[in-house]
Amino acid sequence: AAALCCHSFGSHVVQRLLEVGTAEQRSSLLRTIVENMQTVGCCSSGGGVVAAALAHASAEDRLLVARAVVGDASTLYQLARGRHGHAAVLQMLSELQGPERARACEVLTAGSGFSELKACRYGRKVAQFLEEAPPPPPLQPPPPLATPPLAAPPLAA
Repeated sequence: AAALCCHSFGSHVVQRLLEVGTAEQRSSLLRTIVENMQTVGCCSSGGGVVAAALAHASAEDRLLVARAVVGDASTLYQLARGRHGHAAVLQMLSELQGPERARACEVLTAGSGFSELKACRYGRKVAQFLEEAPPPPPLQPPPPLATPPLAAPPLAA
């Protein structure tokens, strides 16, 4: 199924199955897409598949797809620049919260990547969204432990 996601005609079949397939078919396809996100997200036909996965999946499955995309910076960046992938990235950015959204924004705005997004036809829409959307809260270090560490046992004399 991963190969179909990257095929110019096969990707349309996968998108249609995500839209009208049975719950079992959608679940199987979503699992395949998430497991092969780097391949699917970086091919030219894969952006439409990721967008369809986000459009037709449950909230829980959308979060899995979004985490798979955000987990690989090159996939996120490729999708943001793509004809169909940019729509998926815009949907993810509007739905993600907390550290995941902050990570996605950080990847897309880091270094020269942001200026390259602005120069790209579809990336320009993602860059505009990032400029207009309220910034995510800064990444915070984890809070300190609530309980103090255990004291060392007394040494026997």
